[in-house]
Amino acid sequence: MDDVMDEICARLKIRDLLNVGLVCKRWHAAMSRELARRGRPERALIPDPSDRRLAEANFHVLDFLSDRPHVSILFVGPSKRERENSMKNAELTILNRYGGYLHKHVVAVGVDQCVEDQSDIKSCQGLLGPANGILGLFLPLSRNFRINVDVIDLNYHGYWNADTDYNNRSFLQNLLPENKAEKSTLLIFARPHTDSGGVLRCIKANCPARTYSLWGGSFDDDLLFMPPLGRRSRHGIREAAFVGVNIYGPNIQSWSTVIDCRIHERQFNERLLRFRDALALRRHTIGLACGPRYVENFVSEVTDYIKNGTLIMGAVKSVFPTIPFIGAFNYGYHAHFGVDSESDDPNQNLSTEMSLSLLIITYDHCGTIDQDVEN
Repeated sequence: MDDVMDEICARLKIRDLLNVGLVCKRWHAAMSRELARRGRPERALIPDPSDRRLAEANFHVLDFLSDRPHVSILFVGPSKRERENSMKNAELTILNRYGGYLHKHVVAVGVDQCVEDQSDIKSCQGLLGPANGILGLFLPLSRNFRINVDVIDLNYHGYWNADTDYNNRSFLQNLLPENKAEKSTLLIFARPHTDSGGVLRCIKANCPARTYSLWGGSFDDDLLFMPPLGRRSRHGIREAAFVGVNIYGPNIQSWSTVIDCRIHERQFNERLLRFRDALALRRHTIGLACGPRYVENFVSEVTDYIKNGTLIMGAVKSVFPTIPFIGAFNYGYHAHFGVDSESDDPNQNLSTEMSLSLLIITYDHCGTIDQDVEN
């Protein structure tokens, strides 16, 4: 009987699955097994603002997520130049629509191209066709790993506050764990045309080699942040110069690497294979990829390089077929943040052009803690 119940639960949307768990103790056990199988953090495709489901009275984010996440990172594409005029400010529209459902820290990152494994995901109506939805990474607050979040706002002129040294130090200290021996998994998002060098130098100065993984970059023109509900009366939706997320704790492991996209395709694949061999995966794993939407090579005579983000994700998935990936691709001359987390070199360049930044996060299943706890 349990096998039949498990098969039924595997076919249900999250909201229906949670309702089934209320029927009796046996169905509740089947629901728990299915939630454990699906795992967290969660990658999900949620409706875009034009989706008619958003107008339905019974619509709820639990149709797509198993609980209200502590941090939601929404990747909104394509770039503004490829959107219909009514969707130029899609990031703001999306935060206004979803803020009450997502409850805690919510980040909207404008990207040139968003990819779920190898599928191109458009988040809003555009010149390239109708929307598919909004691809997001949804992180719970867990008993066995912690999440710190911080933001540096733009000032009223639209530029990053000039007191950069103080901002850099404060930003990083708010992200790092109290126990500096714990490995950090840093996700750093920057608005284009802000000076990310200071933030990255601060990371190198305060994080010894092999004590952190790093992923992120400078993406499209919009980077918006919505703080937890209890703080929104003071801040509301904020235009950010930088948003940082750090995941750390005994139950989570991560690895990151950076690969120049202008090398021979054979060499590119060899680098992916070497990265794969360094991993020790646990029960649940998710991958993040960041790189150029289009690769240009004016620095060498190599011609057989991988030419665009779609082909890059094809190469990544050929090496990591069982790991679910989110790909966020930008203008190639914008910065891609990353580090070889297995290298002892303290002088690595953490910001590169025309490069693929990869991050693998892996963890064992563990229960979430009270969602009213704020970090």
